[in-house]
Amino acid sequence: MMAQAGRTGRQAALAFAAMLAMLVPAAPAAADPGATMFKRLTDNMTRARKVQFCAYVAASGTALAGESPDPAKRAARAAAAARLAARFAPDLAKANAGLSPDDLAAIERENNEVMGLLSYAPSDELAALVEAEGEDADIVGLFADGWMRRCDGLANKLKLPPAPAMTMPAPAFRWRGISAAEAFANTGLAPFADRLCKGEALAAADFAGAPLEERGKDGVSLIDWAMACGDKAGFAALLAAGLDPATPSFFGNLILVRAAEKRDLFYLETLLAAGVKPDALGSAGTALKAAYDTMVPDGGKAWQMLRAGGASLNFPAYDWSMWSTWGLYADWEEMLAHWSEFGSDPVALARSISMDLDRSGGPRGNAAALQEIKARLIAEHGVCFPVGPTFGAPKDERGYILQPDCPTGRR
Repeated sequence: MMAQAGRTGRQAALAFAAMLAMLVPAAPAAADPGATMFKRLTDNMTRARKVQFCAYVAASGTALAGESPDPAKRAARAAAAARLAARFAPDLAKANAGLSPDDLAAIERENNEVMGLLSYAPSDELAALVEAEGEDADIVGLFADGWMRRCDGLANKLKLPPAPAMTMPAPAFRWRGISAAEAFANTGLAPFADRLCKGEALAAADFAGAPLEERGKDGVSLIDWAMACGDKAGFAALLAAGLDPATPSFFGNLILVRAAEKRDLFYLETLLAAGVKPDALGSAGTALKAAYDTMVPDGGKAWQMLRAGGASLNFPAYDWSMWSTWGLYADWEEMLAHWSEFGSDPVALARSISMDLDRSGGPRGNAAALQEIKARLIAEHGVCFPVGPTFGAPKDERGYILQPDCPTGRR
């Protein structure tokens, strides 16, 4: 059924982290595996190397401060990084005194290696934070927060004086490692992008005169940027200002398709209310397919909303249809539940299910439901099994595959 559909990338990542946890030697009761790994790696360092490593962690926290969609979290991370850097600064100057540029470069490489090892260590603390923050959790930033907290504890063990509490303005939002200035360089969009992601009230007038049809790096649009940082006011204001959501944007995809992947339904609701066609096709397929592929634990509300808005299960290209998607997940029961709407290429579907029918270990999913689909393809659409190769086969005016060697009555 729909709830059995594929996991999100983050769910898969957490499953992978759980697998890695089995590879880590048993820690004392209640110890976090990530904390245990941090201790093991830093215990083998000299005092000077501990100072150099934690100063590097602080610098990483500063660099990653802009990655969170939440301005308050960006400000808090920047302040934590600045405080940690200040705490280690006096001892860092001593540790680095007399070192050559080559020495410092070698230390930086070692720091990178340690960070890499730490990033592979499963962390119960991190898993809980990711679960709490949901699909938009800033995983890399949360890793950095954990490392900074552990370095603060290490500073206590080294008896370094505490640094005063600091407050910092929220750094500019960064998405996929780049700032708005970098994303929209060589366009007229940069000054308008700078208005987004600050948690401020915005209206269509704030984007008057913006060349909304322009695209930045990898095709990113202003509305992509607004959704990435969770700026709902900016998202709605851009639509009101005349941004066309049907124009391809990030990597040629449509904003509707990306919105269908979100747990927060605001973006999808806003787009559908603005009259965006639910069957629009982007570079990654349809919104209906995207919603199903990234089914979140809310029962597939995005999928249901798209269906209520008129999204079709069929598509001229079979591979973009829901029949193709259900076949991919072996969700034969869901396919049968919607069979009355079947209007896609029957031979293409037959070719797809043949891979399960012919599996040496038996088909995936509900075998009886799969056999019922086969029977209906034969009885209702005159498909012949086995299907055989279809590459280069003739097609009808709709683009559907023909079986010229399938005479009437041959089943």
